[in-house]
Amino acid sequence: MSKTTSAAADPIEVEVHEREDDEPAQPLLDRLENLGEQVTQFVTERPLTAVGIALAVGFLVGRIARR
Repeated sequence: MSKTTSAAADPIEVEVHEREDDEPAQPLLDRLENLGEQVTQFVTERPLTAVGIALAVGFLVGRIARR
């Protein structure tokens, strides 16, 4: 059974930052720490949005797990 929809999705704008060849690679632990700080900042600045995202992800994971 396949479902089809005729609604077109809105395009998503994504910023791409090019990395110069001489820029050293950041160690994995530093990158993870930086990501954690960014997530913390996002949650403190936009708590309702963060809760909404968490609920949506939980719903999707639950739906996938039930298959």
